[in-house]
Amino acid sequence: MTHQNTTSTEQHTDAPIYAELVKERGDVLEDTRQVAAKVLRQAEQAVRLSSMRSGPA
Repeated sequence: MTHQNTTSTEQHTDAPIYAELVKERGDVLEDTRQVAAKVLRQAEQAVRLSSMRSGPA
């Protein structure tokens, strides 16, 4: 999966209704991406810690 460093608003500047919704409701797609990235980092850390506790197989 590739992710460009642009916000949803920047990706949809040609859709004025989308930009208006983002102003009213916030950028839900960008918020979701940020939360997903945080959860992924936490999961990776948990896996690393788990493998350290159990030692080599």
